[in-house]
Amino acid sequence: MSNMPSKYEVQVREYLSKLSAGEAPPVDDALIDQACEDFRNALIKQFNRDNRDFTVRMSNAGRPRCQLWWQKNHPEKAESLSYDFIMKMLLGDSIEILALLLMRAAGITVDSYHGKVTLPLDNDGEINGEYDVVIDGKIWDIKSASPFAFEHKFKDFAALQQDDSFGYLAQGFGYAKAAGLPFGGWIVINKSTGQWKFIEADQEASDEYVGVIQDTYDYIATDQGFERCFDDIEETYRGTPTGNRYIAKDCMYCDYKFSCWPTLEYRRVEASQAKNKPWRYYTVYAGPEEETAD
Repeated sequence: MSNMPSKYEVQVREYLSKLSAGEAPPVDDALIDQACEDFRNALIKQFNRDNRDFTVRMSNAGRPRCQLWWQKNHPEKAESLSYDFIMKMLLGDSIEILALLLMRAAGITVDSYHGKVTLPLDNDGEINGEYDVVIDGKIWDIKSASPFAFEHKFKDFAALQQDDSFGYLAQGFGYAKAAGLPFGGWIVINKSTGQWKFIEADQEASDEYVGVIQDTYDYIATDQGFERCFDDIEETYRGTPTGNRYIAKDCMYCDYKFSCWPTLEYRRVEASQAKNKPWRYYTVYAGPEEETAD
């Protein structure tokens, strides 16, 4: 895939530059009214969250299936949501709404927004979802990202394939398959700097990730026994094992990690020369007995 900015990215940059310099025409009142209505709906959605029964949905079908097993079978064992969860959701919604407003104002053709779709699966199965936006006949997913994720996770399509803990690829290709449209990719906005990036998807990967959705659905729907998707990792220091073991990166983002790994401890990495030593989730900790998190 090319690393050159897409035509949409160029169009947004040029428009925002003119807007910042006071050289762009006023934004149409109708676009502002639409954004205000979208924001109102986002507030209602986040402030009136309901506890839906678990189902495999397009938004979670690409996540590790061991995580979905816990969600279905033992939802009560999930870690409590942090106090900032709603703020994160609201910030994400707000950035998405602003992205749509600015793309429309920049002259990008937005065919539809938040369309509901259903993907038929083998054995009479199906899953539902709601895509973000269709632009020029292609489905795109809008993501807000930290500066680190913007530069690394969302570097390009290949980087996303290597680091997809949240199942973004299956999600995007699933939406597109269900809608009968190509998957354009991701519109990524750095929530700290306001930078934009359009990452185009490789259409040849579609069958692979639609297959992931089918496999995940079959595993959950047939009530198969629990299987971890990841092994813990041996810790080494300068090539020598420390005797400690820690969980994989994908497990760090799971709300069931302490139930899945009963011996889990969150500790500073003592085998490190860093001035500010990082922290790890250890499945086996052989010492020394140093600081642990509350």
